Amino acid sequence: NLINFNKNKKFSSNSSINSYSSSSFKLYYEPKNYKFIKEIVKDDRILSIGKDPMKAIINDISVIDGYHYLYPLSYKKKFKKIFSLDGKKLREYEDFSNWGHRLQISSYDLNTINLEQIKILGANYILSNKLLNSDALKLICDNCNQAENFKLYKIN
Repeated sequence: NLINFNKNKKFSSNSSINSYSSSSFKLYYEPKNYKFIKEIVKDDRILSIGKDPMKAIINDISVIDGYHYLYPLSYKKKFKKIFSLDGKKLREYEDFSNWGHRLQISSYDLNTINLEQIKILGANYILSNKLLNSDALKLICDNCNQAENFKLYKIN
């Protein structure tokens, strides 16, 4: 029995469940690592590549991506331009066109991502779990806060 109501009708729950829940939240959302990122980016906006953009949002970092149920169609059209470089449409672009609420980048091929459009949408930084190579990016920290697969780039 994981959840009990005592005779006084006060809610109580199994403390081991609460510990597990709190621990798994911290493991997934990595508050210490994102606090480190927040201290660098301050109020600037970021884009996550290969990382769940909601982690940044949960940790009070401004973003241009994420899961949004209500946003203007005009923003979706602007965001789509990230997937198209020199008029080439990527598979990810087609997948994005069929998703209503997810604004997310997972491709690491910067030859097919429009970094200029990312900057136009307001992001000054990219947070990724992979090494990204581009003259338009400056690596700010590799394994930020000593966290593996946590790389922060500034967009030139």
